[in-house]
Amino acid sequence: MHFNDIGQQLRAYRMESGLKAEEIAARLGVSRAALYRYEKGEVIKLDTVKRLAELLKISPLTL
Repeated sequence: MHFNDIGQQLRAYRMESGLKAEEIAARLGVSRAALYRYEKGEVIKLDTVKRLAELLKISPLTL
């Protein structure tokens, strides 16, 4: 799986969750721009993937 795939999945789950990008970014302690970069396929740390999955109530493996 490529980072682009992870980014697309992340965006889809974020949209489905109803949470705004600003809310997720604030809870992660990153900027909204950083979250958008993850969604566009920028390299993302495993720890961040785990925290995102918790926020979105999904398995990290789903991403």
